[in-house]
Amino acid sequence: MGYRSDVGLCVYALGTEPQQRDKFEALKTLMNTRFAKATHEFEGCYEYQHSENQLRVSIENVKWYNGFPEVEAFTDMVDNLEDLGYEYDFVRVGEDSGDVERLCSINSDGRIGTRTTLEWY
Repeated sequence: MGYRSDVGLCVYALGTEPQQRDKFEALKTLMNTRFAKATHEFEGCYEYQHSENQLRVSIENVKWYNGFPEVEAFTDMVDNLEDLGYEYDFVRVGEDSGDVERLCSINSDGRIGTRTTLEWY
């Protein structure tokens, strides 16, 4: 089965409400054109939240290794978001205690958190 992770990404724009809304609409176009490969690889994991003008991506129980084509497509997308005027928060949580990776844009306002819970076997 291998080592598995859960991955979360929140993409949004800062600015006035009309600016946020315009960037949100442009983001939907980008996801279907420039970032179509990343969108297709994790189809069903993307949720456009119109009330918040943000995109949430939640990928569960995935083998998240550099070198996997779907992971590379996703990380390439994340690497380009800030240059396109978007803010983002990325979190990957692995199976091992303390295995948490966080990435964010420079103006991120921290929209993804983690917590530790009990798990009974």
